[in-house]
Amino acid sequence: MQCQYPIPHFSHSAVCDAGGLRAGVAGQDDLDRAAACQFIEATVAAVFHIPLGELRAPTRGKAGVAFARQVAMYTAHVALGLSLTEVGRQFGRDRTTAAHACRLIEDRRDEKRVDRVLTAIETALDRWHDETVVQLAAWL
Repeated sequence: MQCQYPIPHFSHSAVCDAGGLRAGVAGQDDLDRAAACQFIEATVAAVFHIPLGELRAPTRGKAGVAFARQVAMYTAHVALGLSLTEVGRQFGRDRTTAAHACRLIEDRRDEKRVDRVLTAIETALDRWHDETVVQLAAWL
């Protein structure tokens, strides 16, 4: 299936092991999860050239905005290990919407361009997490 909305091109093929990030998030409180979701939202908005307000809008919006939001929800579920209920809560949607987003994006992950975008977002999240841990350790 050919994509009807723009997916950014990435020339690199970064590899991301989100397992370490997922393991680190399991014991964190809601504030940490919210911060990670906000980082995902900001990263996805930048990658897809969508205003953050449109990504956070309570309505579906245009197809490109909905797809970007689905990417953000999928990333939160897969990379952070959040339950679908928690993903829905963090993104102002219900768990069935989060489940639909995850199914849709997982099915599209076989497309090279989609996989590159997701890998880049997961890599950015991993780096953000690593830098946050280093900064926290230095502060303590």
